[in-house]
Order: sequence, then C-alpha cells, then structure tokens
Amino acid sequence: MLGQNPLTNHNLVRQVSVETITRPNGFYATIFVDVLSVFLALLTSWTYRSALSGSISVNWVVAAAAAFTVLSVFGMLLGDRAPRRGIVILLQTAAFLVFFVDTPWQLLVVGGIATYLLLVFGHAMSYRDLSNSLEIRFLKIVRPQIKRITTAIVLLGVLLYLPQWRAEEAFMSFETFNTFFTGAANAAGRFYPEVRFNSTVGSFAESIAQNELQRDPRFSEMPEGLRTQVFTQAAVQVLVGIRKSLSVEARPEQGLSQFLYEFLKLSLERWQKKFGSQFLIVWAVAAFFLIRSLGAIFSFGVGVATALIYQLLIATNIIQIIPESQMREVVRYSR
Repeated sequence: MLGQNPLTNHNLVRQVSVETITRPNGFYATIFVDVLSVFLALLTSWTYRSALSGSISVNWVVAAAAAFTVLSVFGMLLGDRAPRRGIVILLQTAAFLVFFVDTPWQLLVVGGIATYLLLVFGHAMSYRDLSNSLEIRFLKIVRPQIKRITTAIVLLGVLLYLPQWRAEEAFMSFETFNTFFTGAANAAGRFYPEVRFNSTVGSFAESIAQNELQRDPRFSEMPEGLRTQVFTQAAVQVLVGIRKSLSVEARPEQGLSQFLYEFLKLSLERWQKKFGSQFLIVWAVAAFFLIRSLGAIFSFGVGVATALIYQLLIATNIIQIIPESQMREVVRYSR
C-alpha cells in the first residue's frame, strides 16, 4: 500500500526461531555418576583411615571400594569424553589421599601417581574394548578396568599403611593364625600321627623325643626306670634345642600355636630393627601380592554385582543398547 514504509512491512520481517540447546540423553546423570564416584573414593579413604585406627571394621572399606568400582565402570560405559574422564580420575585419586595428608610426601607422590596411572590404564583398556566390539560382552569389557582398580586400591592401601607399621598389627590376629594352624596341624597329623601338634610346647617336645628314642633299639632294652629317665632328659634336650634354634623363650605349658605366633611376631620385629626400610619394602611387596591375590575374589564379586546392576538398568529402560552406523552396539541413557 502507498504510504507504508517497505522496511517495516510485516511481509518483509522474517520470524527467526530461537535456537534451542539440546543436551544428550543422560547429560546430568553422567555428571551425577562422576560426582558420586569421587565421593565414594573419598568415603573409601575415610573408611580405611578409620579401620586403621580400629574404630570401624575393614568390611566397610571393602564395601566402599566395591561401590567406587561399580560407579567407575558405569562412568566408563556411559561417558565418552576422554579429557573429562582424565579430570574425574584425577579427582578420584586426590580423594583417596585426602585423609592421609600426614603421610610422608614421598609415599603420597608415589601412591598418587601409581593410582592415577592404573585407573587411567584400566579405563582406557575397557573403553578400547567397548569401542572395538561389534557386540557388547559386558564382563569381558569391564574385566580389565575392575582388575586395575583393584590393583590400584591394594597398592595405595599398602603404601599408606607403611608409616603405621607395627609387628603386632602387621601380622594377622592370633584367632586367624590359630585357624590356619589348626588346619595345618590336622593335615600334618595324618602324615606324622606320633607327633602331637595340637598340644603344648612341652607335649610337642615329648612326642618328638619319644619318636626319636623308639627308633633306637637300645631304648627298648633298657629297664623301665632308666627308660623314663632317658625319655625325660631327651624331652628337655628337645625343648632346649627349640629355644636355642629359635632364640625365643619356650615354656612347656604354653600352647604350640601361641608359641609359634609369638615367635613370628618377634621375628618381624627383629627383622625390622635389623634391616630398617629395606625390611619394610620387602614386607610391602609380600603384603601387596598376598592381598592382591585375595583381591581376585573381590574383582569377581564386583564384576558379578556390576553385571546384575547393568541388566537391571536395561530392564527398567534407564539405559539402552542401540546399534550405531558402524554396525556395532553402544550403551546410552534412554532419556
């Protein structure tokens, strides 16, 4: 129409739609999982420190470490930004060390670096298997990460324990030792029924002396009174030999398991005083391999628990498996 400014004609004004930002499914859930995994690393550190002070059971440490491992696995499955994962793992490593700031800095540095590298390596191995798999085989994919997390936790735990090492705490409790001793003594008794293993030190020495004397034909030919006298002297000599060879006091009325337990604890103290830091290194290596071998049970249990949770999340449609254009399966949040 005449008299209208063409620049203001509504036909010339285009409606520009506001560009909306869409976030991928599970954006906030992924952040929540990462934050919770850092918190669980912090909780593992606190429970371990409390267990060392004797205020809580070590079972709480295992539970916290298991929960941390499960969350780390799902962080690997559902996270896809490598730089972010590196930052999250760095925060997890720092959280493990928070309650041990009074530990010598050398141990903190070595333990922190080793833990970070193991966590990164485990994540990278499992993520590589996930990326290269046409079909998701859950346990096969997560196994490398669970193993490395277990190794990292055990290694860091041993290193953080070193400054607090004491022979009476570095060795197992007498109740635990006695359980192993009873089993070993019963097994040995099948091969040497004449030796009294589940007895006192004096009774054990007498059974050794009696066994040795019965092999000598001259002993059976002695008169009864003389045999008793020879047997008593032989038993005393065996007891004296035990004291000299082990360099520890052996009381005849003391239980054999208690005697061996005290001897092993005393030996640990002597070696620590004699070799100093070298002994602690050897002890740490031995403790690491022993605990890590038991950690295989932990890894298996966590793997099974994680697989059950994974199936539950799929069944409830919280996560879903979808094929990609490269003809492989991926795990994603469903919403």
